[in-house]
Amino acid sequence: AGHGYKSINVVGGGCRDGHLNRRTAEVCGLPVYAGPVEGTALGNLAVQMLADGVFPHLKAVRAAIAESFDVQKVEPGWPRLHSAVSRGAPIPWPWFAW
Repeated sequence: AGHGYKSINVVGGGCRDGHLNRRTAEVCGLPVYAGPVEGTALGNLAVQMLADGVFPHLKAVRAAIAESFDVQKVEPGWPRLHSAVSRGAPIPWPWFAW
């Protein structure tokens, strides 16, 4: 889409899956930020609070959430898989066994 990303955010119950977070970081070659678990509820609340004027802008909402909830950073620890995929190699099956 012509846009480079520097990280991946995983929210909701799936962010509790450490294996998935590690593999996502490895395949994409990007850090994964896992959490908060209640991402959907927080997003809903954040939009309502923005609309009600509690927060002046989205950046303030993000800062409040970052300060209030645990978010785990998972670094890509195995660049070999990302390097292969970025060169066009197919992802081996089972990719989780690499």
